[in-house]
Amino acid sequence: MMVYLVVEDATGVRLLERVLPSAGDRCVRLLDGDGRESLYVPHSIRGAWGDSAVLLLNARSVDPENIDYQRENKEEVLAILGTPLRTELLFAVPELEAVLFHDPAILERLLGLEMTGEERIEARFIPKKVLARLLERSGRFADEAALIDALDEWAVRRIAEHPLIQELEALIAELRANPVTEEMLLRRTG
Repeated sequence: MMVYLVVEDATGVRLLERVLPSAGDRCVRLLDGDGRESLYVPHSIRGAWGDSAVLLLNARSVDPENIDYQRENKEEVLAILGTPLRTELLFAVPELEAVLFHDPAILERLLGLEMTGEERIEARFIPKKVLARLLERSGRFADEAALIDALDEWAVRRIAEHPLIQELEALIAELRANPVTEEMLLRRTG
């Protein structure tokens, strides 16, 4: 039974390859959803009976009402598309890059700089932008992917403790433990 994890971009895939413990399992496959087109990827996956997909989207918001609205909208689109696999929707609030700020000391050590109080606050709301500014200010890494590749094992383990990574791990474990059977799919579509 395969779990396909669709992430919005290649950098997100690389980040999860490093910090998601189950990413190394041969039963978990990470896919680049190519930005806002991520919603359509589960529809195109041709998996076997019992396979599942997890669609991890950036909420780009911390407002619960906005996130609920997005969830309803995305679930409606998924229902219209009629994905061939059981598909679970999960939001990174506000963006997947937030996991890199789980322990600011990691970034400070890698980048060789100290984050300001303002940057620490902004990282809760716009982590991708703050990370881009920190990378530019530091000059140690060409891009986010290079920074991700530089994470040592201690940093990887620490980031894996982030609630989003833990939630994703639990969801993958649940999907693997309770696959959708052919009979269930036929009842759902028949």
